[in-house]
Amino acid sequence: MNCHLCHKPTALTETELARLGTKLACADCAVKIAEQIELYVKVFKEWKNGTKKGL
Repeated sequence: MNCHLCHKPTALTETELARLGTKLACADCAVKIAEQIELYVKVFKEWKNGTKKGL
Protein backbone atom coordinates (compact mmCIF):
# COMPACT_ATOMS: atom_id res chain seq x y z
CA MET A 1 0.00 0.00 0.00
CA ASN A 2 1.04 3.59 -0.56
CA CYS A 3 0.62 6.67 1.60
CA HIS A 4 -2.39 8.72 0.43
CA LEU A 5 -0.44 11.96 0.90
CA CYS A 6 3.06 11.42 -0.49
CA HIS A 7 2.45 8.09 -2.28
CA LYS A 8 5.53 6.44 -0.76
CA PRO A 9 5.18 2.69 -0.11
CA THR A 10 4.19 1.72 3.43
CA ALA A 11 4.40 -1.52 5.37
CA LEU A 12 0.65 -1.94 5.91
CA THR A 13 -1.38 -4.35 3.81
CA GLU A 14 -4.90 -3.80 2.49
CA THR A 15 -6.26 -6.03 5.26
CA GLU A 16 -4.59 -3.94 7.96
CA LEU A 17 -5.81 -0.77 6.28
CA ALA A 18 -9.39 -2.09 6.24
CA ARG A 19 -9.12 -2.93 9.93
CA LEU A 20 -8.01 0.64 10.68
CA GLY A 21 -10.96 1.98 8.71
CA THR A 22 -9.05 5.07 7.62
CA LYS A 23 -6.86 6.37 4.87
CA LEU A 24 -3.27 5.32 5.10
CA ALA A 25 -0.43 7.71 5.90
CA CYS A 26 3.24 6.82 6.18
CA ALA A 27 5.06 7.55 9.45
CA ASP A 28 6.51 10.83 8.15
CA CYS A 29 3.12 12.14 7.03
CA ALA A 30 1.42 10.90 10.21
CA VAL A 31 3.89 12.91 12.30
CA LYS A 32 3.25 16.03 10.19
CA ILE A 33 -0.52 15.60 10.62
CA ALA A 34 -0.16 15.18 14.40
CA GLU A 35 2.01 18.30 14.64
CA GLN A 36 -0.59 20.33 12.72
CA ILE A 37 -3.40 19.08 14.96
CA GLU A 38 -1.40 20.04 18.07
CA LEU A 39 -0.82 23.52 16.64
CA TYR A 40 -4.53 24.01 15.82
CA VAL A 41 -5.55 22.86 19.31
CA LYS A 42 -3.04 25.26 20.92
CA VAL A 43 -4.23 28.22 18.84
CA PHE A 44 -7.89 27.38 19.50
CA LYS A 45 -7.31 27.21 23.27
CA GLU A 46 -5.52 30.57 23.20
CA TRP A 47 -8.35 32.08 21.18
CA LYS A 48 -10.98 30.57 23.49
CA ASN A 49 -9.18 31.94 26.58
CA GLY A 50 -9.02 35.40 25.03
CA THR A 51 -5.23 35.52 24.73
CA LYS A 52 -5.38 35.45 20.92
CA LYS A 53 -7.55 37.89 18.97
CA GLY A 54 -8.54 35.67 16.04
CA LEU A 55 -8.06 32.38 14.26
